[in-house]
Amino acid sequence: MKITLNNTSIGRTQDFLFQDFLKYCRDNRLVASGESVLIAVSGGLDSSVLAYLMAKCSKILGIKVHLAHVDHRTRGETSRQEAEWVKALGARLYTPVHCLSVPEGIQMNQNEFRNHRRRLLVELANVLGVQKIATAHHADDNAETFLMRAISGTGINGLRGMSPTDGVWIKPLLKFSKEELLNYARSNRLSWIEDPSNSRGQYLRNRIRNEFFPLLEEIRQSSVANLSTVAQRLWEEEAEMDAWLGSQFDESTHRMLSVGWLEKWPRSLKRRIFRMWLVKNKLEAHPALIEDLLDEKEVIHSQGVILKHSDHWVFYPESGFGLKWAATIDLNLNRRSFLGSSLAWSFLPKSPAKFKVYDLSIYLCQRKPDSREDLKNCLNWEFLPQDLIVRSIRREDPREAHDYLSSVRLPQPFRRAWPVLSSRKRPEEVFAVIGIGVLDSYRYVGKGSCLVLENFFEEALV
Repeated sequence: MKITLNNTSIGRTQDFLFQDFLKYCRDNRLVASGESVLIAVSGGLDSSVLAYLMAKCSKILGIKVHLAHVDHRTRGETSRQEAEWVKALGARLYTPVHCLSVPEGIQMNQNEFRNHRRRLLVELANVLGVQKIATAHHADDNAETFLMRAISGTGINGLRGMSPTDGVWIKPLLKFSKEELLNYARSNRLSWIEDPSNSRGQYLRNRIRNEFFPLLEEIRQSSVANLSTVAQRLWEEEAEMDAWLGSQFDESTHRMLSVGWLEKWPRSLKRRIFRMWLVKNKLEAHPALIEDLLDEKEVIHSQGVILKHSDHWVFYPESGFGLKWAATIDLNLNRRSFLGSSLAWSFLPKSPAKFKVYDLSIYLCQRKPDSREDLKNCLNWEFLPQDLIVRSIRREDPREAHDYLSSVRLPQPFRRAWPVLSSRKRPEEVFAVIGIGVLDSYRYVGKGSCLVLENFFEEALV
């Protein structure tokens, strides 16, 4: 571990960076008077300057400052020394310090460490009653992120750069370059820890920072600053576009998206609309999912199903369709069997209304059909075994069963787990497709005893 201590002065007569820092916090409403801020401090240059600036402006802004250090337990004695150094920094700034650490023996990559670190900081903030968590991301970090996302093939949304605020997270240094922070630390005789991992070439971010950025600056001066500016402008423009799009949505029908309204816009704007619609429904707006929707593909999401019906896209938060009968359920005469609630049941013939979530129960009873219409759901008792079950449809089931699902225009995502009537002893046979009809070989045609398979729709609360 190398500690850098600066006792020389750059000769700046006024603290311009501090004034800019204060203005940036106010203009972006990063903190409010009376709030507490938890600052993530590794001990490096960036976080040390952030801790110093936040502590210096705490009385002006009317805030309380805490420091937090997370030990990743990856560098042995060096990690322990870093934690002790942050404690000493807190003592010099008269701010409380909280030291956290990841569990021992856990193997993580960079991204996993980041996610675990964020979880620890959020948990600590909740315990302390802290409203904001500050990180030391600066303009060069923004340029690095912009370039990494650009070469990965991301869209405009991914290029927008970092936001100064994201929920409880704030980035007060986002306006300032690494060079500005270094000059400020030297002019104010600050010390910090040099992290040797920042120079390791196996990380893409480090290679961009240490190899590519110097080359860019050699080709054209201020290239890094210009990249950061582009990223920041994209963020501002995207934020304004999101605000406008948000005003176009009807909040009372956030699970439905009008196809007619969507068709008014060019494909590039449709992409933004789908992304915002997914976010409003608390779904991860993955690019591949958005492209599927643009290509009018219905999809099963990990948190539900997205269907196109009539003049709307519909999202129903349902992740377990088919789980109840995946392991089979028994079906007995004269007793209702409940199949649970689903949007799927609204696509059945004779369902009370589309776009409604129903609880569906089925009832198998022995009686004569009331009309010719009932024959689609009537089975010949003499052709059936006694051990009837409901199970999920399979790919190898008769073509007739799959044709039934197509005939009622059932959305594709539901077809993969639709319930069928079968036998425990002969599970390879299918006698009926629940809610739709009986296969020809087992249908009642006026001879023998008749079994009627009835559907009962009850509107579900969701």
